[in-house]
Amino acid sequence: QPLMGRLVDRHGARHVMPLTLLGLAAALAAQALCAALPPRWVGPAIFLAWLGVRGCGFAINNIAATNINQWYSRYRGTAMSCSNIGAKMLEGFVVAQLYERSVAASGWIDTQLVGAAACAAFALVAAVTVRHTPEQVGCNPDGISPAASGALGTASEEHEKDSLLGDDGDEDTQAVSKATAVDMTLQEALRTRSLWILAANSFSLCTVMAGSDLHLMSILEEAFPGAIASGAVSVSGLMLLPGTVAQSTLCMLFGRLFDTGLEPRYILAFAGVCAASYAQLLALMSVTSVGWMRVLMVVAGSTKGMCGAGLTTCQGVVYAKYFGRAHLGAISSIDKVGMVAG
Repeated sequence: QPLMGRLVDRHGARHVMPLTLLGLAAALAAQALCAALPPRWVGPAIFLAWLGVRGCGFAINNIAATNINQWYSRYRGTAMSCSNIGAKMLEGFVVAQLYERSVAASGWIDTQLVGAAACAAFALVAAVTVRHTPEQVGCNPDGISPAASGALGTASEEHEKDSLLGDDGDEDTQAVSKATAVDMTLQEALRTRSLWILAANSFSLCTVMAGSDLHLMSILEEAFPGAIASGAVSVSGLMLLPGTVAQSTLCMLFGRLFDTGLEPRYILAFAGVCAASYAQLLALMSVTSVGWMRVLMVVAGSTKGMCGAGLTTCQGVVYAKYFGRAHLGAISSIDKVGMVAG
């Protein structure tokens, strides 16, 4: 992830995004072709291909967020929220449903190959349409003229002097608050406390969420044998769809609140409470009836979506807010390292 971040800062999203999409296509195709290997090599090969899928997926998210932050400043939160809503709606209401039906009809191998072809097609679209910064096409962030942009930056300098901890007095906070006027390098950002707090937050939240998801199916199958396989309980319908609606709704709200000056610590604290609640709700599912389990699954899915809304919105806007645009890809990639580790 740090390597991809540096590449984005140096060469721009227009060049790095298509190559990353092609890498994702290759990883998906490799997963599908692993079935033709000798049995003893299938497991390791699928695992390596899975690492490629995950790595490219995280890199694509980082590249997209970096690109959006280059184009927006005053309305960065709203822009990032719209992007997250579109991606989540596409994932929850389109991709997941198509994937589930394709696997049932054609098997996972053909489905992976179709996904690889789609990624290759998107790589071509990205190569034609993506631009790294507005300055490359004679524009400014938010469409503001250079003179108005300079006046706005001076007027809003004091407004940007909030820190993750809400303390404006220490040296770390003062250094972070200057990022709106002076772009920090990765080395400078690594010396601030706020970067490590943000990365640790992503690590802890992803640890809770991933650990809960890892045991979700085993919890449900152990409590209600055959309920998932027979269709009596639909994980997709009862958890994914409510989660998509909850995340999409709160993403827009959080984005607007960020644009009006809300401190990120409140959203991050909210996401932490939702992550802990999600884990507790999964534990309750194993000691309840099928009827109540359906209710808990809807609540758990919504809670997970609310956690995702807080985390993704903060990740999307806070790094540009504190550390500037020049080295945003490399700096925000530290957060992705925390997510992957979690």
